[in-house]
Amino acid sequence: MHRPGGHEKNIPTRDECVRYASETATLAAGIQTRNQPADMRGPVLAKIDDFSAACIALGNQALVIVSSSPLSSDDITYSVEGKLASVAKEFGFDVSLVDAHNSIGSKRVKFEIVSDRPWRDLVERLRREEAHEFRVGFAHSSELEFSHGPDISDAGVGVLTFEVERTKWALVLVDSNNANPVSKEEVKRKLESAGFRLIELCTSDSHNLAARGVAMERGYFVLGEATPISDVASYVVKLAQIAESRLSYHRYGIGEFVSKVHVFGTKAIEDFALLARRSSTFAKRFVLIAIPLTLILLILTAISD
Repeated sequence: MHRPGGHEKNIPTRDECVRYASETATLAAGIQTRNQPADMRGPVLAKIDDFSAACIALGNQALVIVSSSPLSSDDITYSVEGKLASVAKEFGFDVSLVDAHNSIGSKRVKFEIVSDRPWRDLVERLRREEAHEFRVGFAHSSELEFSHGPDISDAGVGVLTFEVERTKWALVLVDSNNANPVSKEEVKRKLESAGFRLIELCTSDSHNLAARGVAMERGYFVLGEATPISDVASYVVKLAQIAESRLSYHRYGIGEFVSKVHVFGTKAIEDFALLARRSSTFAKRFVLIAIPLTLILLILTAISD
């Protein structure tokens, strides 16, 4: 899951990343929380055109998570975020738009706000929601053994569980780059059978394991390709149940800071993609040549013997 934009905003060096993470940690440590447990509006779920949206609001801060599952979608653009932010402000919300990044399907769609009416209705619905006290708990895969393939990277799986008005919700976070088209529905089905409603299944858009011996042009496995998604879904349920055992009331606070960091930029990403495509083409041509040559050598060896 990530904000609008793509990998052009990636931080290019480890040192730069560590510095930025340190600044973020300092900010988090200094945020002042409210004295009383927070109230939350939502979760509110909606289907708009080819996309689904999951929304929650703490005070005037609204979070909107968008998914194209089971279809494919490009990264959300900044202009779309701007349009939604403008609509949200009319109802007194500062909105954060997040791409769940959770499906590679056979059909690709583009996330556009052609008409703001359905999004306006969604934000208005969120504003009309009564704010309730809620409890929250978290569990992570570092606490529970799970054997998985290279479609899940180092940060593993996390489940954030909410309880609002006696309804239990799960926000699922997986360190993967996208997911196969059935992943979300399978996770949703198994969570519901265990008494949880799914807010959203989100992947990190990680490229940590990309191109490590993966014999495909894409260069990486999406969630559900190297680990059976039924196993992932069953494991998510176990984590949700652990998180449920930790449900408690919490306070919240919000802060912001400005930092100057180097990023990849669009040109570097395009150059890298071009290099990857050329490398893939070269590898395919090499295989086409190498296999016949190997067969000829084997035949000649057999004849000479």
